[in-house]
Amino acid sequence: MAHETGAETDAPPNYASEAHGLEVLDLARVLANAAHDTQQAQRVRVYLIIWVAAGSGRLSVDDRDMQVQGGDAVVLHPGQAMRWNGNNKLEGSIVRFHPAFLYDETHDEDPLLQHDILHNAHAQPRLRVGKTWQPALRSIVHAMRLEQMAQESQHAHHDMQQHLLHIALILLQRALASRHKAMGHALSMRQLFCEFRHEVECRCEQGWTVQDYATALHVTPRTLSAAVQAAMGCSTKQYLDERTMDEARRLLRFTTHPISYIATRLHYSDASNFTKFFVRHAHVSPLEYRETAKEQDTTAGRAGG
Repeated sequence: MAHETGAETDAPPNYASEAHGLEVLDLARVLANAAHDTQQAQRVRVYLIIWVAAGSGRLSVDDRDMQVQGGDAVVLHPGQAMRWNGNNKLEGSIVRFHPAFLYDETHDEDPLLQHDILHNAHAQPRLRVGKTWQPALRSIVHAMRLEQMAQESQHAHHDMQQHLLHIALILLQRALASRHKAMGHALSMRQLFCEFRHEVECRCEQGWTVQDYATALHVTPRTLSAAVQAAMGCSTKQYLDERTMDEARRLLRFTTHPISYIATRLHYSDASNFTKFFVRHAHVSPLEYRETAKEQDTTAGRAGG
């Protein structure tokens, strides 16, 4: 796959597209048919749920390298970057869908707010699905496959696919909740934090401040800070800084854009201010981080070859 110099590498068609529907792909077949592409970092444009039914392998998501095995689910969000590391022997499915696929005109609430799992991009993307729920998730994914086959013969029903996806997300939400079961937050604060996360994902490259987000959500900065502190254990400013660092790491690792371009894109007045910010959080300069990441990627590519 050829890419222009300095451009971000988009995911190949098997992983993401601009279509607003839902598609279920066979994981082993994708890995076999795209052996070359899976060794390269790819930027996804839609939501991906990678359900690993059996086997084991290694995967990088943004700056996180992780081992995956049967019973794991990995949830990727639009804008994240991924790469398979080494020779992976995995069985399972990849469910990909556009955010618009979940919308229901009969409800006013943003459907993405119903599922915390879709706002978990900056936590650990790998979820361990308990043995109790693995058969249920396997059955739901299988039903999605059957409905997809019906779609090819023009007998599929959009509502059926939509409902199956909601059920799958609820099961994954329970896996996420089990990780944070000690965190019991008031519904109003949880809803505020969900709406805040949604705004951050929509406006993360617009240089918004804490005050900007508070104003957009019709609350005071103090109330917003309380919601973020309760959900994430950090201040609103720390959360926004970490989101900026996530994007900075992606741009440094997966593109060849100059530091000055990245600084401008992330709303820093110049490369010097961006470098100071990056060093304060990563303890290395942007250039040092990029060089180390390239060395790691080259080593991983050789090991995979």
